[in-house]
Amino acid sequence: MPPPPTIDGYVDLVEIGEGGFAVVYRATQQRVGRPVALKVLKAADLDERAQRRFDRECQAMGSLSWHPSVVPIFDSGITDDGRPWLSMAYYERGSLADRVRRGGPLPWDEAVDVGVQVAGALGAAHAAGMLHRDLKPENLLVGPLGEARLGDFGIAALGDAALTTTGHSSFTVGHAAPEVLRGSRADERTDVYALASTIHTLVDGQPPFRGEPGEPAAAVLVRALEAAPRRLEGVPEALADLLVAAMAKEPTDRPGGAVALGEALQEVQRSNGRTVTDLVTGATPGADDDPPGPVADREPTLVAAAPASPPPTAGDPEPTVSGRTLDRPAPPPAPATAAGAGAGGEPATTPSPDGPSPSRRGRRVLVIGAVLVVAVAAVALLATRGGDDSAAPAPTTSPSTTALDADFPEAATVVAEVPVGDLASAVSVVGDDVWVSVADDTVSRVDPATDEVAATFDAGEFPGPLVESGGSLWVNGLELRQIDPEDGQVTVRSGSQTGAGIAATDVRQGARVPVTGNPEVWSVTSASAVFRHDAVTGAGLDAIVVQGGASLEAIAVGADSAWVTNTRDESLLRIPLDATEAAATIDLIGDVEGELAVSATDDAVWVALADGTVARVDVATNEVVALVYVGGGVDSPAIAATDDAVWVTASDDRLVRIDPASDAVVGTVGFDRGLEAVAATPTDVWVTSSDVVVHLEPAAL
Repeated sequence: MPPPPTIDGYVDLVEIGEGGFAVVYRATQQRVGRPVALKVLKAADLDERAQRRFDRECQAMGSLSWHPSVVPIFDSGITDDGRPWLSMAYYERGSLADRVRRGGPLPWDEAVDVGVQVAGALGAAHAAGMLHRDLKPENLLVGPLGEARLGDFGIAALGDAALTTTGHSSFTVGHAAPEVLRGSRADERTDVYALASTIHTLVDGQPPFRGEPGEPAAAVLVRALEAAPRRLEGVPEALADLLVAAMAKEPTDRPGGAVALGEALQEVQRSNGRTVTDLVTGATPGADDDPPGPVADREPTLVAAAPASPPPTAGDPEPTVSGRTLDRPAPPPAPATAAGAGAGGEPATTPSPDGPSPSRRGRRVLVIGAVLVVAVAAVALLATRGGDDSAAPAPTTSPSTTALDADFPEAATVVAEVPVGDLASAVSVVGDDVWVSVADDTVSRVDPATDEVAATFDAGEFPGPLVESGGSLWVNGLELRQIDPEDGQVTVRSGSQTGAGIAATDVRQGARVPVTGNPEVWSVTSASAVFRHDAVTGAGLDAIVVQGGASLEAIAVGADSAWVTNTRDESLLRIPLDATEAAATIDLIGDVEGELAVSATDDAVWVALADGTVARVDVATNEVVALVYVGGGVDSPAIAATDDAVWVTASDDRLVRIDPASDAVVGTVGFDRGLEAVAATPTDVWVTSSDVVVHLEPAAL
């Protein structure tokens, strides 16, 4: 065991615990003689960006210390060897996880009492613009009066800022919401899910998706992504129903916020004759004028009896570009009937009466993290925020902005709907072939001439984005697979995949073949790595590992570079095809709260942001030169660009067409179900929706 660090003002450090990215010590604060818990993060030498984020998170955590259900923060700093630390209250009675391990599950009414207390703490945090990110029984400490105290508030965010180079996850799989497991951004509803999962665990003694002895962790993750949580027995029906609803796969199907969940728990207490726990919520009195997130303008409130309703939320801040405020109008009204209708006015996509509603980004993505290990021959270390050499210059001109202010003509007409048998996710068009990834672990080849499925092959678990290159079909899923498009023979090329982006150097005419001589397949293989494979031989060439904080998602290939989105800091990496390091890191402009999508042509790179805007990046200057508002809400977009049109999916079930010549929306197509992916050529557009891939022909606009 290494010796404890030296921290001025603290003595008698004794290690009492270790987590994924921090070590905890019991210590004495010399000046006042009180016992404290010192949490020292494992990563050292924060860069300037991470240091600023650490300071912001510490201030935000300290601003919650007034709350009776939050572990108060006393101080923070950096050790002599460069590791961030926090000083907080020390509670010798341990956590509720310790109590369950020692004495078994809690009675349901005690667990509900805890749930109301913690819901109030979360409500206060959310009102201050802060998420917990890693709520679990281990982080619920028992206070001196027996009350629940929520600890580690924001620690996961600090881990995101400081510890991404260690390989540790900043969430606990057993209580992580599906959107987090998929690599999407967390929001208030993510904490709602974790609180419901925690209450379930306190009552049942086991998490809702517990694994059996010897069961692979991947199997547990699959259940968490796809299966309904186990329903509690021996508790009031209303409580069992509430916890199942709060752990819904789709965030929109959960209670509207922590306060809403707390009020619903109060109603369970009331209707079963139990004492109703006070729900302490609201914003911190005297909060800083510039907090780290939106702040609700209200004083602390005791909610003892009120009907369940979503809490008030602060208005969305106006986005700014180079110091200017952009007017972001509301999206246009939805069409009265689904656009792209067939004969007789039938909608372009007909929902199955028995099938489940597909989630946005319906591909079944499995983020394993440290569960599997990637074996590579050579690794090139890429520092995305390491200094001036890796960052693009600040824009010298403000990007133009285009808003929606009118109804638009039909952007395309529906040619056919091709059933593929299950939830269709990714789609790719190469030459005469259209390939679709399907949720039943297959890929299908569609013949554009007949609009029929010509072949279906096994693709392994969780097939995601796919591309044809070097005479093979490449599918990025739980494994990167090279498939013979004629007979379906599969060769596994690497493991530990995220099901994220994939691209090839020979997909578009004009893309330069790199120095290896053969075309290459570039795939996002984890949150922080991009693999390069020889598309002909399948040989692994090397991996580009992004250090300093990354959550890589989508990738596109342009004339001479690969472009990779990093949702961790809303940036775009430019990696030359014949290099193993980035030539530029471009900060994207927009109120991003989710996944990014990217598509490239020879002259421009187009990035769809989750706030309903599309950013155009000039490949000559590495600057964002235009922002186009396409509407919709905060959701996972998809995008496909050609020289003549850019096609973007909006979360309100529309396909939007942008004219690259004017950087303006020129048409839309409405659907009656969500759109998952889009691919395009100058003459055809293909979108996946539910269990079909829809073939469209661009209109002459």
